Amino acid sequence: MFDWLRTLYESLRYNVDMDDVLSEEFVSLIGILTGDSASPDLWNAYYGDFRPPMDPDDIMLGKELVCTMEQADDTVLVSLSPAGLQRRLVYTEGYSGKKFIDINVPKTRIMVDGPVPSSVNAATFTLNGKPIQFTNEYTYVGVTFASGYRNIFARHYEKKASSARAIANTLFSVETFVGSLPPLQGKRLYNSRVDPHLTCACEVVLDVDMNLLLPLQKIQHTYLQRLIGLNPKAMRAFLFSETGILPLAYRCVILALKYLRYILSLPADHLAACAWQECLELFYIGKACWLGDLAIILRRMPFKTPDSVATLIDDVIIAAEAHVDNQIRNSSKGMLLVGRLHPGEEGSLAHKALALRQYLMVRIPEHRKALAGLLLADHRLAEVRQRYSDTLGRRQPAIPRQWRLCRFCGREVEDTLHALFLCTESNELVLEIYAGTDLLWPAAHFYAGEAPESSDRPGKIDAML
Repeated sequence: MFDWLRTLYESLRYNVDMDDVLSEEFVSLIGILTGDSASPDLWNAYYGDFRPPMDPDDIMLGKELVCTMEQADDTVLVSLSPAGLQRRLVYTEGYSGKKFIDINVPKTRIMVDGPVPSSVNAATFTLNGKPIQFTNEYTYVGVTFASGYRNIFARHYEKKASSARAIANTLFSVETFVGSLPPLQGKRLYNSRVDPHLTCACEVVLDVDMNLLLPLQKIQHTYLQRLIGLNPKAMRAFLFSETGILPLAYRCVILALKYLRYILSLPADHLAACAWQECLELFYIGKACWLGDLAIILRRMPFKTPDSVATLIDDVIIAAEAHVDNQIRNSSKGMLLVGRLHPGEEGSLAHKALALRQYLMVRIPEHRKALAGLLLADHRLAEVRQRYSDTLGRRQPAIPRQWRLCRFCGREVEDTLHALFLCTESNELVLEIYAGTDLLWPAAHFYAGEAPESSDRPGKIDAML
């Protein structure tokens, strides 16, 4: 066996496959590379006889005993009493001695869920004759559990918010080298690098406490604002209607429902299926459980009782689209977007609440952001500028929309349509609009994702308005 393994690893050669390009073969000179398929299988075979004996304080899920969990060589022991946990530690100590496994005691931690019994002290739990340190939180398989908080996953939210924020800032730092990040590429980077942290473990960590979700939502909002080129006061519904990205709360619910669908497909002796049966029993007697948390979240969404989980997933997507549509329809900021049509895959036009809009494909960043500002009420016209009170105290509270009149004609509200197509009181503005085609190029080009090579029109708009 050992001779076969030695021959196997001496003969191993590696290649890197990236974008359909295959690197030359190379040899690992520092041991087995991460991802080697034989490595975890060999460890599982070596560790497969780790079977602690049954104990009165073990946890039972249905008829299945759960006293230990292993993720590769990272092991968790669980028990309902201090004495039971120490017995598990004694067994682990004896097993590791027989198998020549070296346990890293300084990295081992004890965590008590809930109040610590008065009988428990620093010397209660020992391993290899050394006391084990206590901790209030521990991260296992990417999920942080915390004791002493109202929500056991409170620290998980905080850590993932910190990770997602750092990655989002790093992604935008590339603008120093490549210029403005294009929305299409920015969306791909969001889905591959930021979204995994925002949705990490959302299948089991349900968003019952919206205060914990708020920091994650803020990161999503800030990222999309920067990607489109909007200011922080921009309407949040625009962030999703223009990029096709689901609001975070809805996306997390959809992933949780897909996890439920997966659980329902498992055989009855699977641990997750056993946990589901325990969850059902808790739900029926009115106790706190995962299913109860999921029901609380679903009650916040306006739809009827579905026939199946698959139908429920579709209903959540429809609810997300309706939420974005209603926000736009009920705000004067979204007047230009109500009922608009979006080209489909076959070229047909249909209303689509969430989609990556084609004007965001314009290659010149200044033109793209000028278009976004005009369409999404993020411009310098009175319709937007007089919406908010002056933070410097130079103006009284916000002016009602019907009083935000045009600075030239003084008859109609100074909004995008009026300034570009209706007002004729300023000869300079009229000549600028009709003298050339540089203003109206978006009407002819942005649906095709094209733009002229250069134009000073955005600067002229800013200077005049």
